[in-house]
Amino acid sequence: MWGDWTPATCPATYMSLVGGVCQCTLTSGTPCVDAPPYADIMNFVLNPCSGVATQAELNLSWKFNNIQNDTESKFIVEADDNNHFNSPKFSTTVTPSGITSGGSNAQVISINVSTNNNPCTQVGGTTCYLHYGRSYFWRVRVCETTRSGSELCSEDASHNPVWYYYNVPNGGITDYHSATAVAMPAKPNPLPSFTRSILSPMVNDTVTFTDSSSCYDANGTRSDCKDSSTSGYTWKFGTAGTNNVKGNTSWKFTSPGSPVVELKVCDPASTPTSCCTATQQFDVSSPRNTTTPNYKEVPPF
Repeated sequence: MWGDWTPATCPATYMSLVGGVCQCTLTSGTPCVDAPPYADIMNFVLNPCSGVATQAELNLSWKFNNIQNDTESKFIVEADDNNHFNSPKFSTTVTPSGITSGGSNAQVISINVSTNNNPCTQVGGTTCYLHYGRSYFWRVRVCETTRSGSELCSEDASHNPVWYYYNVPNGGITDYHSATAVAMPAKPNPLPSFTRSILSPMVNDTVTFTDSSSCYDANGTRSDCKDSSTSGYTWKFGTAGTNNVKGNTSWKFTSPGSPVVELKVCDPASTPTSCCTATQQFDVSSPRNTTTPNYKEVPPF
């Protein structure tokens, strides 16, 4: 049912096993023994395009479960370069909001990433970095608020902590043997950025878009993407059209609306090729009527 233990009997006098689920049958003031929570259907996506050169985004989700329908109180996410997790290189604790048993918990977590070999001096803190070009194992442990108000985290029947590892179907104290490492990009992804010459253009105005996108080498040294011989650009002007101009470009909007202008910059020098986007949405208004009315003089009565 959870961790390495599926209950054959319930862990308290005032609980009964009904259809494989322990249910409280309190008949006195003695509280039921709480069963710890567990997680399943774990999904993991590492997004290097966080909008910050020294950060990546971890998109993590799972299904929170507890046989007593308690509420998730917190979860702990860790990463290490070995599957024993004897010295986690990243650890963070997050408090979700009102996730009850059977509910999905989807989180986006920012991770500091470094191009140098500085050690991790504070687990989970701002000085703790993962490193480009390395591979890491990931795991999560879930906790709940019990009916008595205390906190209980995932564990097995012997109270050993239970973690849920990326790419392992079920949690357990020995499942780290099957964990899968996830490779970080070899270097920082491109960081697209641009400004526009007219904040609130009108129809038929020509808007100039000034490119300030950043690209990086394996040492984290910044350069202008437009100066790279290998970078690729795609500009998208709402539904009106696209171009592949590298660097600054311009566009005339011929109809009113709220277009989303998108700049995608690709860096084939990354392994694999990395592409990131930046977007701006703004209003294009109809032109003002500047025609002078033709008034006709009417004689007085």
